Order: sequence, then C-alpha cells, then structure tokens
Amino acid sequence: MPLNEAEIKAEIEQRKLRANELGVARVVFRLWDEHLKYLQPDFDHETKCMPKSLTKVARKSESDRWYSLETVELFFEERSISFTFYENRTALPDGEVFTSGDLIVKVEGKSVFDLRCSYEDVKYVGAKWSPGQIEGFIEGPWIDEVKKFEQQVSSLSGQRDKRLQSERAQSELNQLKEKFGL
Repeated sequence: MPLNEAEIKAEIEQRKLRANELGVARVVFRLWDEHLKYLQPDFDHETKCMPKSLTKVARKSESDRWYSLETVELFFEERSISFTFYENRTALPDGEVFTSGDLIVKVEGKSVFDLRCSYEDVKYVGAKWSPGQIEGFIEGPWIDEVKKFEQQVSSLSGQRDKRLQSERAQSELNQLKEKFGL
C-alpha cells in the first residue's frame, strides 16, 4: 500500500533521526573536511595517512563563478565510494552572495547520503564549512565501511602527528645541545 504524504514525511524524519543516531553526518563531514578534500590521485599512503585497503583515488573538479564541484572517489579492491562537495553561490538582490554546499556520498554510483553544509566567511581565515541538515539517507553497510575507514585515517594521522612531534622535540633538543656545547 502506497504511503500518503504525512507518512512519507514522518518516515523521512525517522530516517534523519537514525542517521543522526549513527553519527553519519559527523563522520562523513570530518573525513571530507580534514582529509579527503586534500587527497590527490598520486597520494602516498604514509604521508596522507591512508590505510593500505585504499587501492586507488580518482579526483574530478569543475567550477565557474557560481558553483564548484569536487569529487574524490575511493577504491577499495573492487568497491568504490565517492564523496562530492558541491558549492553553490547565488547573488542576492542586495548585492551580497549567498553560499551553500552539499556533501554527497555515493556507493558504486548510487547516492546514499546528502548533507547540506553551511558556509561562513571567517576574517583572515577564509571559508569555514559546517555540517547542517541531512537531505538524503539510505542506511546500509556503507556506514560501517566509512566509519572504519575514518577511524583508520584518524589513527594513522594521530600516529604521524606523535611521530612528527617527537622528531621536532628531538631536533630542538639537538639544537640546544649544539648551542650550549653539550
């Protein structure tokens, strides 16, 4: 039996709640914002803190004055997951420009998550994006895959940061020893 409009809207709200319970927006946005938007096809696993399960990266970009589109497709053996960030700029009657964004996740070409993102122009820093409302969500095994990938990337990133901090501290200590003849 087909659902009526009220039932459809109620089900959509339930699915948005479920996505929030699962933490999908937080994980997807953090993965994009901290790692994927910088990832290039010729990446090095170690310097970009990517797990070895990631076998290939494809990147596509296009833009003009009013929009930009960045897609990063991740390949894990035979499966692919793509993240697309779409930025849209609209001129308002008062001359201001309104900027909005959408972060879309696709598994094997099928859209499974759409997150509206809000834009803030921060003085001296530039664009600052924040996760907003969930515009689309299809629950599936992709969620655990993305969460696991994000945990691996965060862990590798933390290990790299600790290693670099230790190397910096040792370098500073060596410089001090040299300056004081120790």
